[in-house]
Amino acid sequence: MSRFHGSLASVLRSPDQLREAYESLPPHPRHEAQLDDVTIATASLYPKLCRYVDCFPQDSHLLPPPDGHNFLNASRVRLPDGGRFIAAAGPMAPEWYGPDTRPCFW
Repeated sequence: MSRFHGSLASVLRSPDQLREAYESLPPHPRHEAQLDDVTIATASLYPKLCRYVDCFPQDSHLLPPPDGHNFLNASRVRLPDGGRFIAAAGPMAPEWYGPDTRPCFW
């Protein structure tokens, strides 16, 4: 079993613990407030490369873009048990929406 699947399995075995952890999180600032305090400044420079116009990744969690690209909408995620993975909305293609971002992922 991969490390990700092991981490996911441990979270799914204890839904109460997951709910408690979620409920203990502080309220998240609205998108506009994050733009004002520059916590999502990088993504705001590349809005057409973000799948959603009101859901940008935090600068502190962004992955460095691949060579030849300016921005990759993907974030590092760390699980409570130490597991780590990358979360992304997925690449876009012109026939679906926006510019073709598939080369950034592969």
